[in-house]
Amino acid sequence: MEVVAEKKKIDAERVIQVFEGSDIQVLNGRYGPYITDGKKNAKIPKDVEPKSLTFEQCEALVAAAPERKGRGRKAAPKKAAAKKPAAKKPAAKKKPAKKKPAAKKKPAAKKAAPKAETS
Repeated sequence: MEVVAEKKKIDAERVIQVFEGSDIQVLNGRYGPYITDGKKNAKIPKDVEPKSLTFEQCEALVAAAPERKGRGRKAAPKKAAAKKPAAKKPAAKKKPAKKKPAAKKKPAAKKAAPKAETS
């Protein structure tokens, strides 16, 4: 019950300001306050108080905001239209592969043992 009550409280505090007659809203988000028009989101500069923003300032910030990036995978490229099967050519006969002679191994050279120094 506490979690549900906390969620309702956060949702109630989310909206900072709503401009009547438009979709522009000033909201309190996860990373701080922001402006949205439902399609684009704009950051509010840190030196500006979110409650003191005017409609014109909000419009300018949303217009200057970058477009949203798409999420998810890109669509697969479309396949070419189905073509009629071409007349099959007779397959060429394969020749058997030639066998290579086995490589001869050379006997390993013996290493000279280090001589012990006598004093």
